[in-house]
Amino acid sequence: MEQSDTQAEIPTSDGFIGVRTTTSRAGGQLGLAYGYTPLGEGADTEAWVYGLQQTGVRGQEGGTRSNLAVVHSLGGNVEDLRLEVTYFAADGRELGKEPDCAPCTLAPGQWKQFNTPLARFGASQGYARIRRVSGSDQFLAYGVLNDQGNDDGSYVPMNVP
Repeated sequence: MEQSDTQAEIPTSDGFIGVRTTTSRAGGQLGLAYGYTPLGEGADTEAWVYGLQQTGVRGQEGGTRSNLAVVHSLGGNVEDLRLEVTYFAADGRELGKEPDCAPCTLAPGQWKQFNTPLARFGASQGYARIRRVSGSDQFLAYGVLNDQGNDDGSYVPMNVP
């Protein structure tokens, strides 16, 4: 439906745009649904993703495993970003840095995912801090909680201080 010139404008706070990403595997389809982030609404220097988990055993009922992803959000400057990811236990103790992003470079529009990041630290729950090390554009970060039994994913948004 298209909005006519005679209708009042609809503020973005009154609407919702969602995205669903899917893939097929082993005769089934997996997917993740999440809300759209408008340009300029990304993180400038730092973001946090809370609620990461690593429990249960993959392919069995019960438990979840997390993935963490970072995205160069293309909010303005077309230049590489360098990001650093640090993981923390649920009690606030620093676990360590993401080896695949210590720091990592993202080209404009590039996406990078880190699978089961808490597993290497033996932590069942925790969170991540993502910091921009260089570059001047915005970035996005999010987590995915995957059900260990069926790989169904739930979106975990970033928090920007």
